[in-house]
Amino acid sequence: MSGSRRVGERRRMTPFFAFFLIHCSVVGVGILKFQKEILEPAGYDQWMSVLLAGASVHVCVWMMYYALNASGADADAVRLNRVLLGRWIGSAASAALVLYFLLGGLVVFRIFLEVIQVWLFPRMNLYPLAFALLLLLHYTVSGGIRTVTGMSVWGTAIPYALTVPLFFFALKYLHPANLLPVGMHSIADIAQSARLMTFPYLGFESMLMLYPFFRRPAESQRWTQAAVGVASAFYLLVTLITLMYYSEGQLRHIIWPTLNMIMMIEVPIMQRLEYLVISAWLLRALVSVSIGVWAACRGAGQLWPIKRRVSLPLFLAVYLVLLAWIEDRRTIDGLAHAYNEAGFWIIYGYIPALFLIIWVRKRLRGRSDA
Repeated sequence: MSGSRRVGERRRMTPFFAFFLIHCSVVGVGILKFQKEILEPAGYDQWMSVLLAGASVHVCVWMMYYALNASGADADAVRLNRVLLGRWIGSAASAALVLYFLLGGLVVFRIFLEVIQVWLFPRMNLYPLAFALLLLLHYTVSGGIRTVTGMSVWGTAIPYALTVPLFFFALKYLHPANLLPVGMHSIADIAQSARLMTFPYLGFESMLMLYPFFRRPAESQRWTQAAVGVASAFYLLVTLITLMYYSEGQLRHIIWPTLNMIMMIEVPIMQRLEYLVISAWLLRALVSVSIGVWAACRGAGQLWPIKRRVSLPLFLAVYLVLLAWIEDRRTIDGLAHAYNEAGFWIIYGYIPALFLIIWVRKRLRGRSDA
């Protein structure tokens, strides 16, 4: 194990930038189709599931920061695992996190390639495009976390500036009566639907690696919570608009509800608005992948004597090779399901476990001091 490396003061950022990094991680490709994914258990009561999932994520963020704040300004997941779980188990847990971040980046990357292939260039060979995007990812991640952060600022501003106003054009097509009657599904159905909302909310756990790169890192919690809050509000807005726009029968047969809704919007100066929206959200997707790959490189460098200039091209080469295996929708959905399940246990199992271990240790230490 290479050991934990202290982050120099010049490499640290103000806590404010946590908002952009976490928001780009949380609101990604899931916004394009999550409404259909959570429809089956809770039906048109799914907006309750969105609220429930958002509230649970806020609690998990608080527990994550409790563990990090208690471990010092240089704490990250690798250090926490080593201190709390021991050398061997801690190393295994950290290696699993590295693979998890890599898997998350791969899932987002492949899903957005599918969006480009389906909506923009159906006959295009994906490999030249994938290679070009991987070169862009290499450039971004090799520049360090500051470069990724700069991209995240634009990745937050541009997609919202181009997308949010378009929803106002859909207002005349909405049918608020679709939301009635309310409460037709059981609490178990709503909870099951909230569990399926795990994938859209995944990404905030990257703070487990980002934490030591902030000045006064404890102060970044308010910005992380704000990022999750804005993401929850946006997911709720898109959910309500989708439910009022489509009937339940229509929504069951549409793969990309958000893009289909935007495609039907007409403005005087431009047709095929989905081209504009996909191009804008490509930047957001690249930022999300960059954060995942950066976190994997950071974790690998903490675990083993391997520098980012070696691990980064290696990880991106693995992505390119795996694209030959991930070709059809069934494989993509299977990979996304595996990431969703892993993410569920990371945020609702691993993070609460860290919180409980540190909370118990502090209580026992307080009693012994007394």
